[in-house]
Amino acid sequence: MPAEIPTGHRKAWFFMNTCRRINSEWLFFKQPLSDTTTTLSPTPPAQNDSRFYPVNLPHDWLIANSADHYENSEGWYQKIISSDILPFDASSDDDWLLYFEGVYMDCTIFVNGMQAGEWKYGYSSFEVRLTPFLKTGENTILVHVRYQSPNSRWYSGAGIYRSVWLKKVPAVHIASDGIAAETHLIENGKWSLCMHTTFEKEGIQQSAKDFFASENDNSSASLSLSFCVQTLDGTVILSEILENTPVTLTNIKPWDISEPNLYKIVCTLSENGTAIQTETITTGFRTTRFDTNEGFFLNDAHIKLKGVCQHHDLGALGSAVNRSAIKRQLLILKSMGVNAVRTTHNMPAAMLLELADEMGILIVDEAFDMWKMSKTTYDYARFFKEWSARDVKSWICRDRNHPCVILWSIGNEIYDTHATEHGQEITRYLKEQVLLHDPYGHAAVTIGSNFMQGENARKCADILKIAGYNYAERLYDKQHADHPDWVIYGSETSSTVQSRGIYHFPLTKPLLTDDDGQCSSLGNSTVNWGAKNQQFCAVSDLHMPFSLGQFLWSGFDYIGEPTPYQSRNSFFGQIDTAGFPKDAYYFYQSVWTDYKTNPMVHLLPYWDFNPGQMIDIRVYTNAPKVALFLNDTLIGEKTLAHTEEDNMIADWQLPFEAGTLKAIAYDENGVEIARDEASSFGDAASLRLTANRSQVTADGSELIFVTIDALDKDGHVVANANNRVHFKVTGEGMLAGLDNGDSTDYEPYKGDCRRLFSGKLLAIIAPTLTAGTITITASSEELTSASLTVNTISYNESADEKDPCAADLHIMTITRDPLADSISRQSDIPVRKITLSCETSTHLTADAPSAIIYASISPANATTQTLDWKVTNAEGVTVPYAVLEPIDNAHVRIRALSDGSFFVRCSVTNGRGHTALYSTLAFTATEIGTMNLDPYTFTVGSLYSDSEGEIANGNAHGAATGSEGTTSITYGPFDFGTFGTDTVTIPIFETESQPVNLTFIEGKTKSKHGTILCTGRYDKKMIWDQYQEETFKLPKRLRGITTFTIQVTDRKLHIGGLTFHKSEKAWTTLAASDIDRIYGDAFCRADDAITGIGNNVTIEYADMDFGNETSAVIEITGRSPIAKNTIHVRTSNGIKEALNIAEFTYSEDYTTKCFPVNVLSGSQTVTLLFLPGSNFDLKSIHFVKKNN
Repeated sequence: MPAEIPTGHRKAWFFMNTCRRINSEWLFFKQPLSDTTTTLSPTPPAQNDSRFYPVNLPHDWLIANSADHYENSEGWYQKIISSDILPFDASSDDDWLLYFEGVYMDCTIFVNGMQAGEWKYGYSSFEVRLTPFLKTGENTILVHVRYQSPNSRWYSGAGIYRSVWLKKVPAVHIASDGIAAETHLIENGKWSLCMHTTFEKEGIQQSAKDFFASENDNSSASLSLSFCVQTLDGTVILSEILENTPVTLTNIKPWDISEPNLYKIVCTLSENGTAIQTETITTGFRTTRFDTNEGFFLNDAHIKLKGVCQHHDLGALGSAVNRSAIKRQLLILKSMGVNAVRTTHNMPAAMLLELADEMGILIVDEAFDMWKMSKTTYDYARFFKEWSARDVKSWICRDRNHPCVILWSIGNEIYDTHATEHGQEITRYLKEQVLLHDPYGHAAVTIGSNFMQGENARKCADILKIAGYNYAERLYDKQHADHPDWVIYGSETSSTVQSRGIYHFPLTKPLLTDDDGQCSSLGNSTVNWGAKNQQFCAVSDLHMPFSLGQFLWSGFDYIGEPTPYQSRNSFFGQIDTAGFPKDAYYFYQSVWTDYKTNPMVHLLPYWDFNPGQMIDIRVYTNAPKVALFLNDTLIGEKTLAHTEEDNMIADWQLPFEAGTLKAIAYDENGVEIARDEASSFGDAASLRLTANRSQVTADGSELIFVTIDALDKDGHVVANANNRVHFKVTGEGMLAGLDNGDSTDYEPYKGDCRRLFSGKLLAIIAPTLTAGTITITASSEELTSASLTVNTISYNESADEKDPCAADLHIMTITRDPLADSISRQSDIPVRKITLSCETSTHLTADAPSAIIYASISPANATTQTLDWKVTNAEGVTVPYAVLEPIDNAHVRIRALSDGSFFVRCSVTNGRGHTALYSTLAFTATEIGTMNLDPYTFTVGSLYSDSEGEIANGNAHGAATGSEGTTSITYGPFDFGTFGTDTVTIPIFETESQPVNLTFIEGKTKSKHGTILCTGRYDKKMIWDQYQEETFKLPKRLRGITTFTIQVTDRKLHIGGLTFHKSEKAWTTLAASDIDRIYGDAFCRADDAITGIGNNVTIEYADMDFGNETSAVIEITGRSPIAKNTIHVRTSNGIKEALNIAEFTYSEDYTTKCFPVNVLSGSQTVTLLFLPGSNFDLKSIHFVKKNN
């Protein structure tokens, strides 16, 4: 199997085979994407093309382009292979092969200018046969890679981002990934093993069983296969095992998550008794069982899957595979309590599976994010029909011997499965393809679906019988009862979002987005499709014994898909892209680990806020009891139950007071078993560097991960430091990347400086191939610098014997981002904190309706910048209940206009073009009066006054309805004025591109005495993550002071807000119901007219604002029973009057007639006066501007 062989047991691989990694000494250039309409093969560049420059693999050309990580482009890779490495002999029967672990995506391979092969999917491994195109001497390999965006919902990277292998094999040979080990448990320690092999000749494959049974191939008589089972250190357990012949092994230690025992199986192909090819696989012996009622069993022991979903990028390294980086991620996840990973949404790197085998981590091995129906314009759906069978074969054959793999996932949130019945055909087809290459049941087949409420999706699940549910815990019980033969698990859960070290108070106010673009790490930021909070996510699965477990979305943050935000990276991870755990990480650690073996306690937030500001304090611990202290004074104790949603976290609220918070965890006997502290701190004074290792092998691939912290003058960590740090690396190492884990930060990963985020920054250091030392120096303006030295030892000193990969040792290719130079010249000192204070009371009254607020910035020498002030509610939405009057940059006066609670928010951008940080000060106002909202300005969706049913955070401060049941959202009260409006515009984000009905109610819901107005229909094709406005006409005008309710049933919908259209009364058709005043001797008011208007009747229309001077006519719609009805039309602005005469002639039916009026301007009262004997019926009037 030509995957990179895990350190420690890859030596036997190389010596019996001509198989070598060829990642070094490639050339590369990229260019703009050529004609996207052509289907012709690309034209190879000349071998000496001046655009080529050296690179080593793995390589991702997009990660160094922070200006556009999704640049449409195409890359050319060139490798000139000398005869020393590829000694081609035309007279020999040997075959030469080139094996690619992964190229993203749509690539074509040329050998000596001739097209030798192509591959479309960017995640599956493939092999190209070189022999027909080779020549004696040097041979040139060219790989053309085409990256056309958008082709993925997340960052994919581009290029040859995994390893490449060159193989020399006999004419008839064991196919790459052509060995399968079939194992069955007989009894404890005793296993049955049967080996199955695929042969290949000139690109045609055949099972070894069929090959040896064939009578028309003379070579079959001279060839033989044998197998030998060994421990990793080479001790032989059983040898001379024959193909397709079961044997019994004894004293076998099973592979388990706690003891991941592995074995080597050496397969030898001999010709006339002489070995001509040897291949080695590493595998383990284990049993799996999926019980419909009791869940998952590994080796007959029940295990609840405590899993995470994991994308493939490695933060600052991009998608370029690196063993050290993957291992670091897995170690961090294991410490959290994770025992399973779902490789979303594609085949993982071979290295990840090898590490999971070694570390005891279970894997749901996933293949596709789309089938025939695309999710983005240029994704794999273009190739699925023609290529999917080849991709499934590559996937299953490569991964089927890994004991960590327990499930084959054929797709995630696949449109085909619920859009049409054709999805069932594809489900059957993919299941058949998987079983074709894994007939021995190494893993079971599954799918992850987000539409299990739909009949078509359920039919697809019924084909597989193992169903993954995305964000649908609410369906588990019923569908478990309806489908007792199904195995159920949470393929995606949670989707709570958080930014490390960012806290938006108060905890009780859920908030999706805020001015700083960050999510709150308190646990009060959730998306509408995900769990309502992390406690619900953790507990709901625990109480469903039939569920296998769950996979949180996600383990680490990843580049791209910042849904539902406009940022660089996602916020879903429990760990940020730099590998720094967020607070949520410790929550799951408290639920997923045992205090008896790994006691832990975690306290949040950090302790540096406005004096007296009310702060939510949370403590996560796996212990049964915890106590909180402030400055050694006991605040309280709490007993926790980690199976109860409302009692998993210890919560307190305290006004901020400088000092030290301390949380102490106790066991059931009251013995302290863990503690955590948060101390107040001052401005940053110095930097501190901490490396994850003090010594590293100089092999070019091992990495050093250095954490940078800022300390105050007393040595306390400054948890909100954001200073810019510059780096210099000397000696035998290079700076491979910088990452601070800030999803909103677009600065280059590939540069030499970056800002701290929430007090931390990661520097990734890559060694050269020379033993010595590496010195890393970090500096920041006006801070004391810090240095760190790491030793590097030569590669041979760390190995018992020469490693097969030693011939291909190379340093990592590090491409400097084009923006790095301009960033490195920046030397500003950012604001770290804004402290707000008010010398008088923050309780405003009629007697004292105003107060002065002072803002003090830290550090005091921060780069000068303008402070931005506004009045908001707790969610950060601007509210009109008070106004701010600037005094100077640091002082404002607040003046209350209404009773209520609100916040003054002061923020800075720190040069980022948007709010970087803010501070708030809470105010209350009483005895001033109430304020109604202005319906003619935009009301943000989250600013609702009442609701019924399920409601969640919507995008961009919107409100989201529930997908099941009825959700009612009430806004107001609004003051519509005397005339009112009958038109409202609502920005809507609908996620299914399906029409949806909205019921509009005046007042609150019907149960609260509201009046249903009408039903409006929204029917627009969805644009992902974007609101689209729809305007609705109501059957009546809303007048005066009232509320307005939007009601939606059984549909997920984001309401961005609403704006009512202010009708121009003066230029609107005014019906009978629009009359402000009528008096006189005789008239009758009907629904649509004033009839029988008699002697001296006067009709008034007030507040008619005609704007600028305009010539006009008045249209009167009415009915006159007499030959000529004289109507006086009088206009008055309170100072000046004008009179016009309208002679309305006989009409049997209602008729509209026009009459000139004097020039109109400004606000007027319009009066119609009717003379005795009129007997007129009036339906409406309408002033119309005359064309000049």
